Amino acid sequence: MLINPRIGSFFFLASLFVEYTLPPDAPFDADRCGTCTRCLDACPTQAFTAPHVLDARRCISYLTIELRDAIDEALRAGLGDHVYGCDVCQEVCPWNVRFATHFREPAFAPRAGLDTTDARQLSTQLLALSPDDFSAQFTNSAMKRAKRRGLARNAAVVLGNVGLIEDAASLEAAVGHDEPIVGEHAARALEDLHARFR
Repeated sequence: MLINPRIGSFFFLASLFVEYTLPPDAPFDADRCGTCTRCLDACPTQAFTAPHVLDARRCISYLTIELRDAIDEALRAGLGDHVYGCDVCQEVCPWNVRFATHFREPAFAPRAGLDTTDARQLSTQLLALSPDDFSAQFTNSAMKRAKRRGLARNAAVVLGNVGLIEDAASLEAAVGHDEPIVGEHAARALEDLHARFR
């Protein structure tokens, strides 16, 4: 995570190719973390194995966006209500708490419906999406990167973690999902859901 001492870490990195020689800025080479361990302490899956060391295989952003296989059962509870990605480490960082500002670029605004839907509702909707509905709803969206099966897999895990007993019907239907990985995760999530309400 790159920390800018004036704006925190919530920004995009980009490249600009020009024909001119431009003087480079001084690099951010100072350790801006000091003795702070807020990100290590707050990470829901303990993805930080030491200061400045991230085990990406445990990171919720990796698990919910990039991973194409099953999510390790030992990590599923740590996903909590994270259907897609995670910014917990950035949210607790003192540099962001103090300096980060809300984005002003309309292109980065959440899609209508996603910004007001809680994780349970979103998970139920994702589990029910047909391939055509998924393509229509997520055209030109970064969320499409996780694919329909990945988002549905994540949704099943989330319902197992934070769902209510009335969400059992969605998970039961998802056990027969056309993507086997979703069915497997839905079956386990159903067990987890019932275990929480015994």
